[in-house]
Amino acid sequence: MLYPLLSSLTQDLLTLPVANAACERVFSSVHAIKTKQRNRFETEGVASVIFAKQGLNGKCTNFAPSKEMMARFDASIYRNVRTVFGDIDVE
Repeated sequence: MLYPLLSSLTQDLLTLPVANAACERVFSSVHAIKTKQRNRFETEGVASVIFAKQGLNGKCTNFAPSKEMMARFDASIYRNVRTVFGDIDVE
């Protein structure tokens, strides 16, 4: 390759997004979830709700949870983001 640094720079530039609509959608989702009433909602909780909403995407309108699921339903479900996303910095 004649100009490896220039080639690398060009490839990096070609991977830049042409719009930031996806990012704006995430900010909009966070704004809808973290309201004045939910101002103490932590990052992991917001991420969990967004992840669940994206996963459902309107496909699950008549889901009935089992008794076992309901027994496991408590505040800890909002702290399980790491099991879904892996080791991420959520601070």
